[in-house]
Amino acid sequence: MGIDEHLDWTVTWLNEDVPSTFHRTGLGTQIWLVDAFLARRLTLGFGAGLYAFVDREPVPDTAENERLDIAGLVTVTSSYRFSDRWFTRFHWNRVMSNDSRDTDIFLLGFDTGGRGKSSRHCGGSRYGPAAPFGHRERRHR
Repeated sequence: MGIDEHLDWTVTWLNEDVPSTFHRTGLGTQIWLVDAFLARRLTLGFGAGLYAFVDREPVPDTAENERLDIAGLVTVTSSYRFSDRWFTRFHWNRVMSNDSRDTDIFLLGFDTGGRGKSSRHCGGSRYGPAAPFGHRERRHR
């Protein structure tokens, strides 16, 4: 959801599963600083916020079977638009817990931008088809 020209807000559902270590599932929220460069072909963003989760893996040396906790969530993202329809996006999420079980989550994806320039998902953004988040505006020809 776009708050301002270079400020966004997102809500994220994460499901982390590392056998015999943890199984965290929860909701994260982040505030983002975003901008577009190179004739709006390249977008960069930095998000920071909180991640409230339930860890269903037993905590070592305790009788707890699951626990509710909060961790920091930091993400760096970048996208590159190859054409009006094709773009790629990279995310690096860092979960910073209060114990030794921090995680890094790397995501890389490619997309055609849905139905091209008129796609609600990507095409209407002031950042072009590789829009970081919720910015949506109409283009007039």
